[in-house]
Amino acid sequence: MRRISQCLILILMWQMMTSMTLLANKSYNLKGVASKTTLTTNSIVKPNLQIQKDTLITVHSPKLNGGGTVEGSIRILLGESFNVNGAGRVTGDIYVPGTPEIKTNSNLTYQGTVVGNGKEQPSNYIIKLNGNSTVNRIVTRTDAIEISSVPTVAQGKGTRDVALIEGDKTGDFSTIRDLTLTKWYNLLLEVPEGTYGNFIAHRRSGFILGVDNRETTYNLQSLELNSNTVVKIRGKVTINIKNSLVLNSNSRMGDANKARNLSVNIENGGVTLNSSTQFYGTINAPSGTLTLNSNSKLVGLVICDRANLNSNSLLKTY
Repeated sequence: MRRISQCLILILMWQMMTSMTLLANKSYNLKGVASKTTLTTNSIVKPNLQIQKDTLITVHSPKLNGGGTVEGSIRILLGESFNVNGAGRVTGDIYVPGTPEIKTNSNLTYQGTVVGNGKEQPSNYIIKLNGNSTVNRIVTRTDAIEISSVPTVAQGKGTRDVALIEGDKTGDFSTIRDLTLTKWYNLLLEVPEGTYGNFIAHRRSGFILGVDNRETTYNLQSLELNSNTVVKIRGKVTINIKNSLVLNSNSRMGDANKARNLSVNIENGGVTLNSSTQFYGTINAPSGTLTLNSNSKLVGLVICDRANLNSNSLLKTY
């Protein structure tokens, strides 16, 4: 009996040691525990991709010059060569179709190339990351998405062209075609929902659009804001523009705290933000060009045909 007991004990000990060895050699996929991959310049990995929120969606390749910055990600729909030039910066990923050649210069910050799951073609284009530029990652083989069209903007029924100075009355808004706030107006004008022509605001004036706690829609041929002017938004506002939106010299459009409340659709033209201007909202200009110049800032989402970011401009996600 004693020998039998000793044999049983030895068998049990051997089974326990075998089980511990198997456990030590087995790998587990534990939820909530992520492995960390360090990407260096030109390194290529194939992870399970989770697409980041887009900040800029452009049909053609963008131009990033002179310290132009995108705080977010860029999605490019066509395979075209482009450069990220000196001091250009993209904090998110750049998603591109096919398998381009990626060329890097010295003195840049680049976290590497990630291969996506889309088509391998096109492959006949080059992306150059030049000195002093910063790019998080470039994600290749990202198939193009379909971007939505924008409404066709009809001419309004108004026949009056109105230019206001301080103390002037607008009269019946339904009869107004073009509306100009001159540099002598010096006020913010409340404009009811409707279809108009061209709106222009000059020094220290501006428009109030929308109604608190409501959704409103405006149809314009064009909108131009000049020195130190403003468009103030109430509620949720959609502006459909036939031709162009231009902000000049310290003008501002939208609410910094409620950028999602403003949507601008542009049928034919583009958007230009010049010296130290600010825009808060969504822009959909599938046939137009976004141009951000000297120290301008756009916070939101942009969909466009082309994009130029110049001279310390900033495009930032919501």
